[in-house]
Amino acid sequence: MDRLPDYAKTKIREIDYFSFLLPVTAFGYQDDMIMEISVEHFLSADKTHHQANVWAREARSLSKHFVYPLSVPVAGGSASTEIFEALNRDEKFSAIMHDYIYEAAQHREW
Repeated sequence: MDRLPDYAKTKIREIDYFSFLLPVTAFGYQDDMIMEISVEHFLSADKTHHQANVWAREARSLSKHFVYPLSVPVAGGSASTEIFEALNRDEKFSAIMHDYIYEAAQHREW
């Protein structure tokens, strides 16, 4: 069985990516845990929105977890900045991160 398709049949889709470290103290927790937030993003087909997939993990952890999809209207600035600012204001993202931090703390290896 050929595991990879013929190159002529393969469509490679490029996305943009950025990541940042976020201490859990930003969410009001008194702990030294640092979360790594990774964002892969691309422009929507109609070029009106930045579509983003947000992933999180405890810094230096081996696996990332998908935590949030995001769609941000294009405002003329850099995509990374617009997405970052939207995440900073997004109450749903904040609530998901609270849950994720709690879960990560429960499975933390000391």
